[in-house]
Amino acid sequence: MEERMFVSVPEGRTIVEENNGSDLVKELENIAAASYSKNTEALKRSAWKRFVNFGKDPKAGVASSDDELVVLFIAHCRTEGLKTATIKTYVSLITGILASRGRILSDQGLQAVKKALRGISKLGVPPLGKTPVTTPGIRAMCSLTGDTLFGLQQRALILLGYASGGRASEVVGLNVEDLTFEEEGLVYMLHRSKTDREGMGRAVSVVKAASPEFCPVLTLKRLLRETGRTEGPVFRTPYRTGIFLRRRLSLRYYDRLVKNLARKADLEGDFGGHSLRSGHVTQAVREGVDHLIIARQTGHRDLNSLKRYVRLGPEFRKNSSGYLGL
Repeated sequence: MEERMFVSVPEGRTIVEENNGSDLVKELENIAAASYSKNTEALKRSAWKRFVNFGKDPKAGVASSDDELVVLFIAHCRTEGLKTATIKTYVSLITGILASRGRILSDQGLQAVKKALRGISKLGVPPLGKTPVTTPGIRAMCSLTGDTLFGLQQRALILLGYASGGRASEVVGLNVEDLTFEEEGLVYMLHRSKTDREGMGRAVSVVKAASPEFCPVLTLKRLLRETGRTEGPVFRTPYRTGIFLRRRLSLRYYDRLVKNLARKADLEGDFGGHSLRSGHVTQAVREGVDHLIIARQTGHRDLNSLKRYVRLGPEFRKNSSGYLGL
């Protein structure tokens, strides 16, 4: 018997996911899946989930076909602040999934999709998302964490997230076994990341800071020593005063921690977990660090991704308005 899953959307329109139960179809899907890395498979699931959820949005109600829905989805992703490259990847994966289910876009629809993608490419990099937190803000935030074990973990998390320039998922995903402390600083192995689709991994180094109070390396060593962590997640879920679960800290906690500390430090802007990574790049650009060095640290594959931060750097350092004596 044919199996169908319906996702209802406004105005009587329906997204239909079909599965006829054919063994050959399932085998074909398995073969196709094997050609992708685990990261790509996760990206496919993420793209499809976002697309289906958009189909439930009243804003998508004006679409009467998959052709129109995909074009509207492109505009929606743009308003959500997604990068142009991410939108293009999502659309490629979504149209592929649709085609595998017999829902092939028409020639006219494909032309409309290509036109929309060309349009967002010409618009350039989307506006900055979360407000960057630079060094003065980091120091102010760390000063608010307190002397408890919870506060110690918060400081280690903030300082390492900022100094490493890593993505939130990379920071909270660290295990004690990944860390190597050396005289100059810390080296940790990043086994998988957003831009490492083949899972080759890379080593990330963090230099000791001049100030022991705000040194990510010394703070992290103290955290591991005082909590007795010798294996498993570096950053763990706080439970009761002085007690941590073995469970890894969540991305949501990371995001809320940055947001709450920034608010308490009276910093102005829209803050979140990404504020530490963007803050690292912003501060480095202001200090005149070469873009290739920054990209090697943060794992950016495309130097164009750093262009959004350039306007926060040299323009302030070499600007005649700073010489007016105001």
